[in-house]
Amino acid sequence: MKKLLHQIGFTIIEAMVTLAVLAIIVALAAPNFTAMIASNRLATATNDFIAATAFARNVAITRKRNTSVTAVTPDDAGNEWGAGGWVVWADDDRDGIRNAAGSEDLRFFDPVHPLVTVDGTDGVTDILFLPSGLRSPGGANPITITVCDFRDDETGRQISIGLTGRPSLNREFGC
Repeated sequence: MKKLLHQIGFTIIEAMVTLAVLAIIVALAAPNFTAMIASNRLATATNDFIAATAFARNVAITRKRNTSVTAVTPDDAGNEWGAGGWVVWADDDRDGIRNAAGSEDLRFFDPVHPLVTVDGTDGVTDILFLPSGLRSPGGANPITITVCDFRDDETGRQISIGLTGRPSLNREFGC
């Protein structure tokens, strides 16, 4: 009686079909993956800015000192906050000037990804929180910061900081 041999492995046809199916799946997933990465960059920049304002407000209240969130390189038009990042600092001598003698840098936030912009309306590059937690200068109009990316007709984010100093987020903001 003859012994049956079992075949081990794949034929070349089976391997080619498997690779073709894999290539189709990757081709379909790649655009969605790119959009997901862009959305994550936008969310990261937004969350970092909101965290910075919340941290600055908290420090102002707990230390009973004026505390600011300031753009590191405010001269980059259209991306005042994003190009160099931002810093949270306490104004210990209450002169309103960030310097070595009378202020303390508390936390630096890195610049955002080059395809993301963080822009203050009307050229705002500094947000001051008073020891009461209120934003200064006062007024009915909130300070608004827009976070946008490179995608055309995509929704950006708008952060509003009202007189109370608490940030609010608008996720349906068109850039």
